[in-house]
Amino acid sequence: MEITRRPARCLFGNAPSLWDANRAYGYGTAQEWLAYQITDLSEFSGARDKITDRQLDQLIQLVTDDYGFLSLAEFMLFCRRFKRGLYCKFYGSVDPISIMQGLNEFCREREEARSQQERQQHERTRWLQRHSPLNVSHEEYLNQVKQMQPSEANAIK
Repeated sequence: MEITRRPARCLFGNAPSLWDANRAYGYGTAQEWLAYQITDLSEFSGARDKITDRQLDQLIQLVTDDYGFLSLAEFMLFCRRFKRGLYCKFYGSVDPISIMQGLNEFCREREEARSQQERQQHERTRWLQRHSPLNVSHEEYLNQVKQMQPSEANAIK
């Protein structure tokens, strides 16, 4: 859970996706890892009735198929936030639909964070371009050309 204390690292880091884990280590790797994560979430919930094996299998398949683009770190962040009660609460039994709804909300937050990061990066790039010490105004450029030796000025033109 150490990595999940730094959400930006989870969202913008280079952890492999669920799909990457299956490609690199064989089909079933991501599913086995998800089984552990979701079972842990179920146990943590304190709900009387835990997730059944059939629900778990179907939930894992849905997550792998529809959210396999998420990195392992992002899914861990989702679980942490779910445990903190940011998405919903289980009443009596662990509800796979509530987990999927929470995952949908997490993905919306993820997209917002990515869009914000892109905007900030774009603004930072524009600021650096405007404030670069190498930038000169057209007037300064013309003055520099005038001060050059005639042979240097002809080479520029």
